[in-house]
Amino acid sequence: MKSRKEEQQIMKRIQATSQQLYRNGLSKAGAGDLSRAVEDLEKAVRYDKHNEKARNLLGLVQFQRGELGEAMKQWSISEYLNPTANWATYYLKEIKKEEAMLTDMSSSLQLYNEASALAHKDSLDFAITRLKKAVHLNPRFVRARLLLALCYMETQHYKTALRALDQVAKVDPLNPEAMRYRLYIARQRKEGVPDAGMGEIQDLSRDLYVQQALPEPDTEELFKEKRRRRKAVRNISGPMMQILLFFAGALCAVGFVRTLWYPQEIRELKDQTQQLQVSAEGLRKDKDTLQGQVKAASELLQEAARDGKDGKVLQAGVLADITQLLKDWGIEGQDES
Repeated sequence: MKSRKEEQQIMKRIQATSQQLYRNGLSKAGAGDLSRAVEDLEKAVRYDKHNEKARNLLGLVQFQRGELGEAMKQWSISEYLNPTANWATYYLKEIKKEEAMLTDMSSSLQLYNEASALAHKDSLDFAITRLKKAVHLNPRFVRARLLLALCYMETQHYKTALRALDQVAKVDPLNPEAMRYRLYIARQRKEGVPDAGMGEIQDLSRDLYVQQALPEPDTEELFKEKRRRRKAVRNISGPMMQILLFFAGALCAVGFVRTLWYPQEIRELKDQTQQLQVSAEGLRKDKDTLQGQVKAASELLQEAARDGKDGKVLQAGVLADITQLLKDWGIEGQDES
């Protein structure tokens, strides 16, 4: 069993190691070597979780690298372990005031996670799209820029990858991962691997060189495809094509004429309908007038027939005509009530 004194000595050595790692991390952070500063500070808090200065500095360095989640995690732990007179409390309070920044950095982290999953599935184009948006929302997001550079390297866009690494250097100039990527690109260029982003220019240069090397431009070969297309057009423009065009034109003409004629036809039908309605109305009026006249005539004839029967002077022929007319109208023998 170790004595209490020995345990205290071990604890002092552990705390001393943690403090030394903190000083190393502070020195590297001051020199801009953020990645190595993070390594030392993480070791410092593993040796002594109560090393408040190391943990708070670790949060600051992570925040500088665009890692908002890691920064807030370290400050929250520091505040929990020492809730009084702790700079972590101030950092958390101030950062929570910046709602827009919190939203952008959270969104950038989500986009980074999506891009990482897509990159593992070899969907590099979709991954690049999300990473571009992530670094737009959070320009200091070193991890996202490194993954973006790696995606460009996988697609052999080395020049674009170097631009992404240049942005990393503005935040973390001594980042070891970025240095490895630069060495890889330099080795690929030394071995003559072409840059996919320069493919079109290289092909154009090659074609120009071939053209200049020929004694005379091989126009037959260059324009063979164009001649084939022109020949196909000429074949189509033969008699059959003319017939088809004639019928197409005829159909268009018929459609155009019908378009012009239909409104006129509709107007004529409307006019005819109105005329028929006027004629029907006139016939109804004539019918009413005629019925009135027939009624008056029948009354007169009935009265004349009664006078003849009563012995009043009426010629026999006239009386016979009146009687026959009343029969035709269906009112013979009707007595006056």
